[in-house]
Amino acid sequence: AQYVPETTFFGEGASASLVSADGPRDRMLSYATIIRGDFDGRLGDDPELLSRYQKVYPESLAEVIGTAAQQAGVELGELSLILPHNVNVVSWRRLCRRLDVPLDKVVLDNVPLTGHNFAADPFINYRTAADRGLFNKGDRYLIAAAGLGATFSAMVFEH
Repeated sequence: AQYVPETTFFGEGASASLVSADGPRDRMLSYATIIRGDFDGRLGDDPELLSRYQKVYPESLAEVIGTAAQQAGVELGELSLILPHNVNVVSWRRLCRRLDVPLDKVVLDNVPLTGHNFAADPFINYRTAADRGLFNKGDRYLIAAAGLGATFSAMVFEH
């Protein structure tokens, strides 16, 4: 496990998924990414770098989410769910206010259970949403994540 000051605890986890070019559901409608290489470093070792990253983080994540929704031709309010990276609940509360999206559309159940599990979070949260019956045929949902590199990405899918 790893700790990023004032940001998150990292857990250890893995996931697997079956992908096909023409499956009956979960069709990808858009993908957007922003890479901020100026933050590629040890945030825990450089307080100034961490401070700058914490300022840019919500702006960049909001931007990439908006871009993915726009590319998919949907308004954020039309999304049925957001499957987040499990960094922390406070960041998602702030981001939802910034985007004017209800917090209850974000699947945050796993944040206190698993912490942030790098590339596995979206798949863990997908499974949680499916188990809770949160998907209906035709629903559009968004997956969003940010990495320490600093890469911000979002994808819109149709269930």
